[in-house]
Amino acid sequence: MDAMLDYLFDLGEAHRILFASLFFILGVCVGSFANVCIFRLGEQISLVKPRSFCPACRTPIHAYDNIPLVSYILLKAKCRACGAKIPQRYFWVELVSGLIFSFLFIYAGLTIELIWGFYFITSLLIVTLIDFKKMEIPDEITVSGIFAGWLFAFVFPEIFNEVANKSGLGESVLGMMTGGGLMWVTAWLGDKIFKRESMGGGDIKLMAMAGAFLGVQGAVMTYFLAPFFAMPFGLFQKWVKKSEILPYGPFIAMAAVFSLFFGDWLLGVIISGSSG
Repeated sequence: MDAMLDYLFDLGEAHRILFASLFFILGVCVGSFANVCIFRLGEQISLVKPRSFCPACRTPIHAYDNIPLVSYILLKAKCRACGAKIPQRYFWVELVSGLIFSFLFIYAGLTIELIWGFYFITSLLIVTLIDFKKMEIPDEITVSGIFAGWLFAFVFPEIFNEVANKSGLGESVLGMMTGGGLMWVTAWLGDKIFKRESMGGGDIKLMAMAGAFLGVQGAVMTYFLAPFFAMPFGLFQKWVKKSEILPYGPFIAMAAVFSLFFGDWLLGVIISGSSG
């Protein structure tokens, strides 16, 4: 296997671009499935049945009208049967998923980190859009994500070591407890201070999932970064929309992705700044 990977990466820049393009196509296809999850989990519909249909007229969608990115453009963002407008989200989720998978290939190469990272980020993308739309985070994503994080850490401890710099499964479990625990304490204090529910259980489980993938250090960093991502949106919601209701899951997701790619850099900046 190692010999094959060495061969692939010795092929030159043209072949790297080819493989990045192939992973873009694969990512677009996974993004199409992510769209299914976003719609169906948000509406509490089975992911298996019925087959793909137009949300407006409920007409089943033919395979030739269900090609990621392409069908959206050819149909001019309209249902062939009833002419209802297809939300832009479908196109952008597929495009972003393709770009993420292509970027992860360039970042991680043909390694298990590619699958690990794409699973994690795709889950965060699904959670973000459902939470923005429905103000809820489905357990199907977070709970299964916790177990997936443990599984990756157990089967591929060397990959998890590169992320958490510690032991595999043990660090994943501790990360889950740290992330979920910090968010639970925050929710408990918020309930006491504001005399009402300040944070949903979905946010707690999402932080637990982030910890299962990122370890203790990543969980702590995600916890403290999320409010900074949420602050401008919260101010806009309060002063412009005149509402104090804000889905927090998307900002946990943003902070988790930042921690994944820039956590070590940020920690280095903090340590050098404090020591200087």
